Amino acid sequence: MDFSDEKIIEGCLKRDNLFREALYHKYSGEIYARILRYTRNKADADDIMQETFIHVFSHIGQFKKKSGLGTWIHSIAIHEVAAFYKIKDRYLLGETSVEKKMRQQPEEKADEEEISMKRLFSYNTLLEIIQQLPDGYRMMFNLCEMDGYSSEEAAKLLHCSPENCRSQLSRAKKQLREIINSIKQKKLQDE
Repeated sequence: MDFSDEKIIEGCLKRDNLFREALYHKYSGEIYARILRYTRNKADADDIMQETFIHVFSHIGQFKKKSGLGTWIHSIAIHEVAAFYKIKDRYLLGETSVEKKMRQQPEEKADEEEISMKRLFSYNTLLEIIQQLPDGYRMMFNLCEMDGYSSEEAAKLLHCSPENCRSQLSRAKKQLREIINSIKQKKLQDE
């Protein structure tokens, strides 16, 4: 059955499993795809997905209709991703002295001939490329480039400085360019 978000919320507030299932089926696909972009594997994505929907169902009464239900669930999913990596003692954005030195070096400019990745690669290939990034780079790339967060918003979410976010994002883009160029070179050699 296809219920409106209002009807689903009413049912979930009454703890009606039919409406909980409807909410899950309505949003689980897109939420899972987003979570998978942030993780390295499906097992981690499954864990985060479970935590996301536990949070959604236990806090549905706190949903404010300022944004859509899907947007609210996406926000919870991103917070759960951040919490997942912090719980695993992988503080994503802590800088080492080497990283501080790298941050002080001037940024490389993107190639002018850089072509849209979406035109060159399938979604699954892009997902695999993004999943090759180190955790912090992947988190920042997804937040800022894929989900539209500003570096200030990402910094607030991850409890770090906006400068650190911009640095991580810059390094993520540089590493992605290197991976993509490597794949392009391999394709040219194979032809």
